[in-house]
Amino acid sequence: MDQGVTLADLLSLLFAMVVYILGYLIRFKGRIDIIAGNTEERISDREEFARFAGNWVMVIGVALASQPFLLRYLGEWGVWMTTVVVALGVVRIFTGGRKFYEK
Repeated sequence: MDQGVTLADLLSLLFAMVVYILGYLIRFKGRIDIIAGNTEERISDREEFARFAGNWVMVIGVALASQPFLLRYLGEWGVWMTTVVVALGVVRIFTGGRKFYEK
């Protein structure tokens, strides 16, 4: 039974688009100041950090955008797949981003 596009799908896509745009701003515009808890003075290579963190935030945005479709076609497995990608992305940003901070 195909329900078409629901309000929940649209809100999910809107939220995913916001996350993706934040990733774009971090990656291509160097806006690392929008990362919560970030101390810009301690970052050794701002450009590389922006590239690293921005790429992962954009991956999270794509995963969130695909969730309504994965949910519709794969059911609960789609939700778990999205959850795993988002969790791995967040962990990767926190653990991998540490190498860009000065000791």
